[in-house]
Amino acid sequence: MPTLYLHIGHWKTGSSWIQSSLQLSHASLKEHGIVYPLGKGVYLDKSETLLDTLGGNANRLFETEAEYTAALSANRLTDNRSLLLSSEYIFHALWKDNVALELALQHGFDRVKVLLFIRDPVGHAVSQWQQLIKSDELHRVLLEEYFGRYSTPEGVKAMVDLMHRREGLELTVLNYSRCKDRLLEEVAGWLEVPVETLVVPAVARVNRSMTPSELLLVQHLERYIPGPIPSHIARDLCIYLPNIETSKTLPSLAVQESMWARLLPVMEYINARIPTEQGYQCDICPPEPEIENVVFNKEQIDRIAKSVGEALETNNISNKISKAIKLIFNPVRLLKVVRFRLFSSRQGGGARK
Repeated sequence: MPTLYLHIGHWKTGSSWIQSSLQLSHASLKEHGIVYPLGKGVYLDKSETLLDTLGGNANRLFETEAEYTAALSANRLTDNRSLLLSSEYIFHALWKDNVALELALQHGFDRVKVLLFIRDPVGHAVSQWQQLIKSDELHRVLLEEYFGRYSTPEGVKAMVDLMHRREGLELTVLNYSRCKDRLLEEVAGWLEVPVETLVVPAVARVNRSMTPSELLLVQHLERYIPGPIPSHIARDLCIYLPNIETSKTLPSLAVQESMWARLLPVMEYINARIPTEQGYQCDICPPEPEIENVVFNKEQIDRIAKSVGEALETNNISNKISKAIKLIFNPVRLLKVVRFRLFSSRQGGGARK
């Protein structure tokens, strides 16, 4: 039956890697009656190795009802094929507004299947904190402070409540902490296709976490170089060097325990409504000692140098554009510049004669 499949994240649960596979598998998925409209990708050099899918194929699609409706209309298929959309942004949009199901049914889909990955809270909070640093959305916020504001399970609770109230909508909840080694098997089962339908990406990890040394470098750069350069370096290191081994950076046990106690009622509520094996589990563990020696290999040093150069070049271009815009919207100054250049041209012309 025509199905609208929605893979909605949430963030930091292997979404980029799954989206890499879906993009590489679009032809074989079509053979099984599932259309995955292609999104944009970032490729390493000239190889066809997909490194980052920039939010899947439904990036910000659900921000407005009009955009969502247009997407359903454009991709509605007349031969009973199904549509697959993947984006972490859908997680935000769906639990805030319940129009998604009604609109899908209006456009001829017989059912809506939603796949939601969750993750045990300590590991997820650390990974999400790093992601916000890489995306230039978090400036000088200590890990301990972020643990005090972390609230993703509350969004999951809202989503679970919404899904359980809607007929014709099938919600599958999987815990990334439990199934990260068999992601494609789980996704294939949800899509009801053989697992060999999904291509395994050549890169084992997409959008990895930073190493302790990388994180320390970025934090010090943020302290002395305001602007986008630190996050640009962090993002490039994790995208272009995906196979660097990482280790988890953790706050104190007291900070971890405080967050766990604060979120425990919400997590228990969710656990009671999803399969037991997929529920939240306590992942509190002692932090590693602070690093004494900062370690980078040659690849990391080369990538850092390239990223700094690219960021400086981009910043220089931005400054030129900014100056041009200010000049355009300042008629008095623009007139002075034109007069000066006309005068200089005449003077130069006289000298050449």
